[in-house]
Amino acid sequence: MRPLRSSRMVFTLTPNIRYVLRLGGDEKTISSQVAQGSMSKRTAGQSYVDNFDQNKAIHNYRMLADHDVAIVPTLIGGRQLAFLDVDDH
Repeated sequence: MRPLRSSRMVFTLTPNIRYVLRLGGDEKTISSQVAQGSMSKRTAGQSYVDNFDQNKAIHNYRMLADHDVAIVPTLIGGRQLAFLDVDDH
């Protein structure tokens, strides 16, 4: 993603980075199926991971950047924190 250079930048705190994965998936279809009860939330979460489309995600991330939105995940996961001394990412 290109750098954001605006004084009107918006930071969005997400409680889990998996919400950002939705930008690489078929959010409309999946959320509709969850709302109808034909797909569980757990299955929906896995579907975002299994069907992640990198090109679609990049397009959507650029759209956010064009609107001066920066995403700051507030939860990066226990494994990353547990092994921070081994892999500082």
